[in-house]
Amino acid sequence: MTTTAGGSRSSIGLASLTLLIAAAHLLFLGTPPINMEFAFSDAAKYFSSGEPQYIEQYFHYEANTLAIPWLAFAINWLFPFLNIDHIPRLLSVLGIPFLTFGVLRINRQLAQRINPYLLVSLVLLNPLVWTFAGRGTADFLPAAIAVFALSLFWNGDEESRTDLWRRILASATLGLAAVVKYHALLLLAGVLAEIAIRRRAQYGKMLLQWIACAAPAIFVVGAYLIVVKIVFGFWLTPPEFQQRHGINLFTVPNNFLSYAGFLVLITIPFSLAISWPWVIESRSRRGAVALVLAITFIAGYFFLSDNGEMNLGPLDPYLDKHLINGALAMLSGVFAMRLAMGLERSALPARNSAWMIGLATAMIFFMLALSLSRPAQRYLLFIVPLFYFFLLPPQKHRRAMWACAILISVVLDIYILLNQLASGIASVEMARRIAELGLMSKTLPQAIEGNVGNRFFSYRKEEKSFAVVAGDVDGKIVGVHYSVLPHVPFIGKMYSLVPLQPPR
Repeated sequence: MTTTAGGSRSSIGLASLTLLIAAAHLLFLGTPPINMEFAFSDAAKYFSSGEPQYIEQYFHYEANTLAIPWLAFAINWLFPFLNIDHIPRLLSVLGIPFLTFGVLRINRQLAQRINPYLLVSLVLLNPLVWTFAGRGTADFLPAAIAVFALSLFWNGDEESRTDLWRRILASATLGLAAVVKYHALLLLAGVLAEIAIRRRAQYGKMLLQWIACAAPAIFVVGAYLIVVKIVFGFWLTPPEFQQRHGINLFTVPNNFLSYAGFLVLITIPFSLAISWPWVIESRSRRGAVALVLAITFIAGYFFLSDNGEMNLGPLDPYLDKHLINGALAMLSGVFAMRLAMGLERSALPARNSAWMIGLATAMIFFMLALSLSRPAQRYLLFIVPLFYFFLLPPQKHRRAMWACAILISVVLDIYILLNQLASGIASVEMARRIAELGLMSKTLPQAIEGNVGNRFFSYRKEEKSFAVVAGDVDGKIVGVHYSVLPHVPFIGKMYSLVPLQPPR
């Protein structure tokens, strides 16, 4: 009875924590759109009005699927009192309980190795997760559902009659996540690896489980692709994005190191906190590790390049890009060590070992596959929650470390939020000022295009005489500056409308 009561109290507490974080995102539901959010909400209007400009605009800006716009349209049809511009953000917030349930279920399968309250807090307050959990794009929701689906594949009773049906359900759920963002399908690699390790020479059962785990997801995604091909005439993504996101084998090492380093960077301090006895017990090993880290930093500083969106958001203007590249290359070595530490710690029992190897395989395959194309740090949303299972210590922990980690996350989350508000509000104000001057058709939005590009889209083919740039530029026609806290540095946004320089 005591155990049941304790479990009920724990469930209520975890649900309350999840709802509290979701409510924090809902407080900013009506703030101005940023980072292409307008493309998703406007595309939803295409399904209700049939206006072709909305879908043309979406395919101009987005390589993502039409799932988020269609879901926003469907929810608006069912609940017309909801503002259709807000629904994509509501869909992202809806992913928060899915992500919570997913990480808690994985933790439970691993015998509650990690304090569930602290696990949920660190995952949901992680700066990358926080940034996209309240944003109306096709990033957080599919990642949350994918982790939720991944947790359903594994269960303590692998020989039960319901096991096959549970795997089919998990696969279909992962397929739905992949319809929102194709990347989700890559996590299947971890599931297939876990089955191969656990079944070993049981080839018949291995093949049956592989089919049960892969076929439903592939069928769901395939059905979506056929519908899109029939209606819009292309496979996967519009032709221009097929070229932009084409496969490039030469960029794989560069991109993989960037992904691995960034994964360590956004999970500090735990990614750097726990010493590896194999290293610290030997002076020669410590020296070797220090030498490797120094070499990787130098190599990254001089040779690692930024091929996509591997950036630090609002911090980018204040940091040297070569230093960031060097740090990412160095931290990629830490990533390998932390995976090895996590696998070593979970060697027993054998079932835990198979699950952890499955998680590691999912992460590595995910990064390798995405390294073939243009990288972006937001793709790591799918594997950041999984990486924590290799970083966080068992139930016994140092409270100071947990407090430090949560404090760092909260400070960064507030900083990100203030910059998002400043970016959105300043962009809207700049667009308003340009409209007042009657220069909408003659202006390239450039610096503010990701936030208010829909206001300029209908004029995209007209001749341009002006452009919006970031910062306070001499000779500007109009300048806009906004900060939630005007006297605090590094959290404001400033844009200038300047004449285009004539070609030389």
